[in-house]
Amino acid sequence: SKADVVILLFDANNGIRRDSQMVADQIIEEKKGLILVANKWDLAKERNWSQYQVDFYKQMNYLNNYPLFCMSGLVGKNILKPIEASFKIFENYARKFSTHDLNVFLEKIKRTCPPQGTRLKYMVQTGFRPLRFSLFVKHKEKSPKHYWNFFEHEFLEYFKMSGVGIRLHLKEEKDEKK
Repeated sequence: SKADVVILLFDANNGIRRDSQMVADQIIEEKKGLILVANKWDLAKERNWSQYQVDFYKQMNYLNNYPLFCMSGLVGKNILKPIEASFKIFENYARKFSTHDLNVFLEKIKRTCPPQGTRLKYMVQTGFRPLRFSLFVKHKEKSPKHYWNFFEHEFLEYFKMSGVGIRLHLKEEKDEKK
């Protein structure tokens, strides 16, 4: 798709239905920016926004890196908040990282929670919009897929980035022959 950041509206009373989930899944798969908006808040049965957020993210935990807003188009409540947030998310989506900053993050991961059997070597940014990185490793076949989901989550948290995902390409570092 051509959008860099998508604002996905859904009915606050119904939550995200299957068709909206499919749209959200595609946006996440393409590593686009995503903002979630519970619309028709003026008609919501549950009026406690804090509790609504807790319940929403508990049910849809794979969306917990994406900001959630409430709004009411009918009464004009919070209409600008998701639009304002889209500018920050676009900044995240188009962000450029120094190799030094990436490798400081990588050193933290190596110290706190390295993958079993795989050695992390170094990381470089290879693109943006969406964010793309190459991570050079030894024995990449020994690390489970779920570790890289954890890695992405830690990356986004470390750099204080919400609303986006990253594409991580693992590259096997070959031994140098002398």
